[in-house]
Order: sequence, then C-alpha cells, then structure tokens
Amino acid sequence: MPIIEGIKTDKSGRLTPIEHTCQMRYILECNIDHKSKVGSLQNPAERLRTDIWWIEADGINADEIAISIRRAFLEQGMPWLTRLDNLEEALELIEDSDDCYNKFATAYFISKELGDKKKTVEYFVKTEKECNRIGNSTNPTKWYVFGG
Repeated sequence: MPIIEGIKTDKSGRLTPIEHTCQMRYILECNIDHKSKVGSLQNPAERLRTDIWWIEADGINADEIAISIRRAFLEQGMPWLTRLDNLEEALELIEDSDDCYNKFATAYFISKELGDKKKTVEYFVKTEKECNRIGNSTNPTKWYVFGG
C-alpha cells in the first residue's frame, strides 16, 4: 500500500494516525455494565453502543476501566490483529465489510500482494468507480495519500 503522508508521530516517534486514515479498524466492546450511564444518553442509537467506557469525573474507577480496556484488547483486539498477519484472512475480513472506497482500495492492494490477478482487477474496477463517484484520483499510488 502507498505510504500515507502527513501522519503525526508522538514524542517517541511512533505513528499516531487519525482513525479514518487506517485501512483496517476494529471496535473493542466494553465488558463493564454501564447501563445506568448509557441510559442517560439522549440519542437512542448511542444507548445501544457497547464500545464506551465510562470514567467517573473524580477518576475513582480509572483503574477498573484501564484493566477492562486491557482485557478487551487482549481478548478481542489481539486475536483480530493476529488474524491480519495472514493476508488471505485479512482479505476475507475486508470482503465481509460494507462496500466503500476504503474496502475496495484495501482489497485491491491485498489482492495485488497475494498475486490474485482476478481479484486485483475486480477491486481496481470497484475502487476506480468509487473514486470517480467521490472525486478521488483513480491512480492507485494516490489512494492512501493524505495531505500533511
């Protein structure tokens, strides 16, 4: 995949991309019962979310939250990341996601890396069509380039 330009780094030089520039994303689910907190949200859709950890204003539950997030990462995030180590499985995950520019472009690059000419062409055509629809460049070297 092309290198994404303009990604910020932290003080240690580690990449800190903003979420929408990431080709693969996964939502961790909270394993703490926050029904009393979520019930107070005005938006009904927000009340259904399971990916929110509530930290009390005084921080009294910060340790519990940190432990919960760590557990969620180890139990949910790590297996998902490990699965992405295998490009065939990464492509399966992408193909199971909703159709969009990000899906098509990522599937194109993974298919190309795997040497799957049929899927490479299929996802190139789909990405090109989506690029035309949203006004992006149809040049694959520009598909993941964001302004700095």
